[in-house]
Amino acid sequence: MCTLSVVKTTQGYIFTHNRDENINRPAAHAPTWHTIGRNKAWFCSDPQGGGTWMAANQNQCICLLNGGFEKHQSTGNYRHSRGLVPLAFFEYQSITEFLLDYNFYNLEPFTIILFAVNQELTKAVWDKEQLHTSILSKPNELFSSTTLYTPLMQEQRLISFSEFIDQKPAPSSQDLLHFHTQTNFNNEHNNLIMSRPSGVQTLGVMQFNYQFGSFNASYIDIRNKQTYDNTQS
Repeated sequence: MCTLSVVKTTQGYIFTHNRDENINRPAAHAPTWHTIGRNKAWFCSDPQGGGTWMAANQNQCICLLNGGFEKHQSTGNYRHSRGLVPLAFFEYQSITEFLLDYNFYNLEPFTIILFAVNQELTKAVWDKEQLHTSILSKPNELFSSTTLYTPLMQEQRLISFSEFIDQKPAPSSQDLLHFHTQTNFNNEHNNLIMSRPSGVQTLGVMQFNYQFGSFNASYIDIRNKQTYDNTQS
């Protein structure tokens, strides 16, 4: 769950996320609408952990990347999967309420980006002991998971993203999908669509697009060569 771009447009936001996961992990279920409390959210569900890495509806979304500020050593003894955190977000009335009231204790480090209509775009990093929150004010951001990408790799990706934005200062959703699927560093370990001998590969690309008060979501299942959107379910 490992690469995320956030682009602010004149009329909203576009969130595009590449999921990097071991091919031996059970395949995620195709995205569909799920009911969480009084809300509905569109996401792929993970049969192993029971959660997801990215979920949204017309009013809010959450994007998760494994790892905090730096690469950590997993103890394998955590309260529950990090993938359950995005689902819990939809049970709260606001970003602030969620960050204040949710119990992050004994969870493996992660980074989340939280969006809600008429609220400030927020980044939260759980480092295993403390939650660090900040407001995202830059119009364009790129995040790479610290569990898979070294600082040098992260910097290379940031440079490439900056060059992409320079060429397309107002990128469309299709432009961003092209960046997330076609950017190539001639290094399978670090390409946006990556593959490593360990079995970790980019398995899919999810995008949430909020424009002019509308909400559109899509998911490209790379392994099965299928594309889904929120109008199909």
